[in-house]
Amino acid sequence: MGHKEDENCYYLLKESTVSFLIILVITCGVVYLLQKPIKRWPVVFYGIAIALTVLYLYLINNGAPVLTWKYLLVFFQRCTIGLALFTIVMFVGALPDDSKARAVYNPLRRELSILGAIFTSGHIIAYSTTFLPQ
Repeated sequence: MGHKEDENCYYLLKESTVSFLIILVITCGVVYLLQKPIKRWPVVFYGIAIALTVLYLYLINNGAPVLTWKYLLVFFQRCTIGLALFTIVMFVGALPDDSKARAVYNPLRRELSILGAIFTSGHIIAYSTTFLPQ
């Protein structure tokens, strides 16, 4: 690779990392605010995740406005939301037992794993339909 390609790869990696960290922080905050409803009514949240995933698949197949891609759908396309949920699940298991973060997030690990899997499935389906035929 030439120098220009190296710069482009570095820029994309940096942009992806920053986007992921932003979504991770937002996801942690949303889960924190919704911890009781998520625990009490997980099926509602699974339904919302399925609906958002289906909407994402519909929009990538039928077109979406540029701003929608830039500010919303890109996080589904890069699987950032699913990865953020899985990151919470994995890191919470590694926290000390007396950690406040563990006390908040550990009881939700099952629900967050299922939500992460639902959001990740949209990413997998979208890319499978593109690359499987090849």
